[in-house]
Amino acid sequence: MGKQAAKVGDFRDMVESFRASSVLLESVADQRITRVSPGDADDLATALWEIISRLRVSTSATRIVAGSKALHHVLPDLVPPIDRQYTFQFFTGQKSLYRGERVAFLEWFPLLCEIATRSARTIEAGMARGGFMATGEAKIVDNAIMGFMQRGRTVDDADV
Repeated sequence: MGKQAAKVGDFRDMVESFRASSVLLESVADQRITRVSPGDADDLATALWEIISRLRVSTSATRIVAGSKALHHVLPDLVPPIDRQYTFQFFTGQKSLYRGERVAFLEWFPLLCEIATRSARTIEAGMARGGFMATGEAKIVDNAIMGFMQRGRTVDDADV
């Protein structure tokens, strides 16, 4: 979607990084973004960032985008794919980060969980309808952010 195409890393390194994270992956595998309690969101964000920071899926030094997208394929009901075009702008109004990826993820993931838990019924209905854009609960949250941003609305305009 951006101007520069992402560069996928070496496949062997990618597989090995997922294998090295298998214990952490197993510890969060049963979680769903629509069921994360506010008290658990921070700890879960920390565990997920630990996985993302270990993944070697791209030649880019930026981990939050490539890592969240890769992890979304493994945990589609928990981790929304994060991108510069929509997610960064949704949270910051910009396509870049100034306080670092880790800080951003640790701040954003609990907010994404709050959006999901407040919208659980709507997300469940979207999953029941199915379709190519309903690949998991976390993708529906991403779809909502994309739609919101495409409309050119600001968070202050939302009927939240």
